[in-house]
Amino acid sequence: MERIYMLGKLLKHNRIKQRKKQEEICSGICSVSYYSKIENNKIIPAEDVLMKLMERLNLSRSDLKKMDHQEIKKKLLNWHISIIKGNVEDTVKMRTDLSEQIDYFQDQDLHLLYLLFEARLEVANENITRLEKILEEISNFSLEEAAEDIKFYYEKTLMSIYIFYEKYDKARGHACHASDYSETIVLPEEEMADMYVSIAKIALQVGDYSIAMDVAGRAIAVYDQQYNLEQSGACRVILAKAFRKVHKFSRAEKELEKAETIGLQTENRRLQAQVLQHRGELYAQMGKQMEAVRCFQQSYRMREGRDRLITIYKILQQFENIGSEQDILSWVDHGKETIADMRSGQGIIPYDERFEWIFRYYSLAYDKKERDDFEEEMKEFIIPFFTDLEDWKATAYYTEKLAACLEKEKRFDESVHWYKKSNEAFRRCLK
Repeated sequence: MERIYMLGKLLKHNRIKQRKKQEEICSGICSVSYYSKIENNKIIPAEDVLMKLMERLNLSRSDLKKMDHQEIKKKLLNWHISIIKGNVEDTVKMRTDLSEQIDYFQDQDLHLLYLLFEARLEVANENITRLEKILEEISNFSLEEAAEDIKFYYEKTLMSIYIFYEKYDKARGHACHASDYSETIVLPEEEMADMYVSIAKIALQVGDYSIAMDVAGRAIAVYDQQYNLEQSGACRVILAKAFRKVHKFSRAEKELEKAETIGLQTENRRLQAQVLQHRGELYAQMGKQMEAVRCFQQSYRMREGRDRLITIYKILQQFENIGSEQDILSWVDHGKETIADMRSGQGIIPYDERFEWIFRYYSLAYDKKERDDFEEEMKEFIIPFFTDLEDWKATAYYTEKLAACLEKEKRFDESVHWYKKSNEAFRRCLK
């Protein structure tokens, strides 16, 4: 039945695409009613009739091959590898071809795979509107009878999506399932390395630094073996961050040096900017604040748009430690301008909202004209935002800032209440 459906779809799709009537295609070959039954999946024509109809539509046997289940699945999997490698031109072309070919099939697993990989592409494109529509379509599928590999790609894609939404606890759950499925099926090295990178990102956010080091190292081994320099460099930055988090500063610097060499060799400005960013964070953790600021400012100059937000935030942290209020307000303005530009251009994603509230905190805390709104906005907007994100480190930090403000005003009972909340959030960081 699948084959009948695909054949009818193939003929009908190409006839409509060529703007031809049924009579034009079947004239001299078969009756219109017979041809209509072929298009409507009622019958399979004789081989000689099929070949004549296909010739009339400028179709060949290779077009029939495209209807093969294994062939289309292979194309889908190759498309996904192209997506995770960031091959933009190939990815766009393959998407166009697959979007037409996938309609020839009724197989639910194939349609789900297509949607999952399309969702992963929209994560890469940071297209939240299209992503949410695809997620709605994905929710209509049941995994109950799906094959193990389909379940793997489902969990792996959801993991990437929740990383995009900054929901790291949920991402971790999907990462565990994806990892389990990966042990029962044979997967390309590119897929495994991509999973390792995602797990490393999650592990860094939830404080599992040893796991981050382990899986980042595995990913680097794959990328180095394939001579995939740019992805190796990006992963070395992740590994450097994990080393920094456990105070292995010399090992962190060595990984940054390797990533820097790759960035220069490949002329990848984004990677070079990442190295400067993380070198700044390394200096900051070592208490070298001005060296940190210098690296952050260099990174800022090499970056554009969304990539600048984290750099601005790190600069603000250093100036807050130094107590330089004027510099804080100046960089807050840079942050607000960057977000305003994105809002009017490419649009805002969850990642940006985090920084929007961070910059708002600095305005409330350091701009005399804004200070009267500090307590209200911290209680109603900033603290609830980070609590909803389950970012317990940020929740603890901003709750403590509110408590300190109330303590300064000698509102001790309220201050104690918020200090307790800060401690609760901090304890959740340690779980």
